[in-house]
Amino acid sequence: MIVGRNIWQCNLFLTFMIYSRKLDYLYGCAHMKF
Repeated sequence: MIVGRNIWQCNLFLTFMIYSRKLDYLYGCAHMKF
């Protein structure tokens, strides 16, 4: 149960990192265009 919870938190953290990296990339692109 604890291991499963840690894996879930890890996946959530990785998803958040990927999402924030995409947002950072989109913001950078928008900043370059405009």
